[in-house]
Amino acid sequence: MSTTTKSKTVSRRIDQAARSAHHLHALAHDARSAIGRNGAQAASKLESLRDSFQNGKKAAVTKVKSAATAVRAQAARVDKTIRAKPHQSLGIAAGAGLVAGYLISRRRSSAS
Repeated sequence: MSTTTKSKTVSRRIDQAARSAHHLHALAHDARSAIGRNGAQAASKLESLRDSFQNGKKAAVTKVKSAATAVRAQAARVDKTIRAKPHQSLGIAAGAGLVAGYLISRRRSSAS
């Protein structure tokens, strides 16, 4: 699996975790609304929402842990590569910095 593919996988997992967190926020909002409407009905709805919240929380934690593990593994591979070929890595970083600087300077000059 290439570095780009792994980076996309990590990015996808982080996006999934963010969507899960957003879903949890929506569930909490639904719970507050249910409590405000009707006490008797709210208890049943709240129980269901609490279960959904717990399931969502578990899913989000699992996805975040999975993404963190993938990021750590990728960082270890990058570190190993940099240590194996420091001069080549330095050249690539310098080249990337020059390209980024050029693109940023073009953006600033066209915005003025």
